[in-house]
Amino acid sequence: MQPFQSICQPFLVSAQKVLYAGTVWNKLLVPKHRFIYWQILNSHLLTRDQMSRILPIQSVIFPVCASANESHSHLFLDCIFSRKLFGEVSCWLSMFQWPKSYLELQQWCMTAINSLQNQVINAVFAATLYFIWKNRNKCIFDSVCFSTSSLSLEIRKIVKYRVLGLSFLQLSKRDNYILNVVKGW
Repeated sequence: MQPFQSICQPFLVSAQKVLYAGTVWNKLLVPKHRFIYWQILNSHLLTRDQMSRILPIQSVIFPVCASANESHSHLFLDCIFSRKLFGEVSCWLSMFQWPKSYLELQQWCMTAINSLQNQVINAVFAATLYFIWKNRNKCIFDSVCFSTSSLSLEIRKIVKYRVLGLSFLQLSKRDNYILNVVKGW
């Protein structure tokens, strides 16, 4: 009888391990935020520029700002709406420099889980990206776009409840301070 591994080896798919997997699949992130975050980092969301390669579509212009073609880079980094939302979130987060390129985004994701503070910032970041995508879909499919202030408030609430809903066994003084900051949101 052959060992299980030798029988299954031809059917296994090999893939390169990505360094940001731990950041994306962190327990502080809401599951649907994790999925969209993963899709964003791997450029797998069907933005209009990618859809236009497969299907004929009327316009590749991003409907939220109507100022540039919809791509991952524009949607999550360059768009005036996204930048304004980053500014709103930064008003209450105040300890994070938003990435300006996809390379910076991936570099941030490789170091984001080394402390509770970075995990909370990562949860805010993932929620922000998720709500940018959700707002984009609402604008396209329901003809309703949210304001940046309402999205910022929603991000703050969701991350606060997620962080406070998880139990932490032993916390350092710094981590207790971080949790008290989150409680104050």
